[in-house]
Amino acid sequence: MTMRYKEWLEELTKKTDANRYKVIGRVSNLKVVETKKKHIMAFVDLEDSIGKIETVIFSKIWERANGYFKENAVLVLTGKVDKHNEKPKLIVDNVWLPEELSS
Repeated sequence: MTMRYKEWLEELTKKTDANRYKVIGRVSNLKVVETKKKHIMAFVDLEDSIGKIETVIFSKIWERANGYFKENAVLVLTGKVDKHNEKPKLIVDNVWLPEELSS
């Protein structure tokens, strides 16, 4: 189920961290970092006309899909929500281009 961020964020208050979500949006900010173990991961802001959400891309997903993450790229992401901080974050477990879903 794909939904807009405002609706998605409202749903977060009712859900537990174990629930998975699918979101679509435009990459508005990308920060790539190297971990202490020398793995590459990224923090990506994904936004639409309603708002934005920070996503976390750990090294396994980054190795497989880093070519998708470019400024202004429109992506479909799935993952679980981490609500341990002030703002919820999507911990990404899969990435697609929108056109990949239509085929």
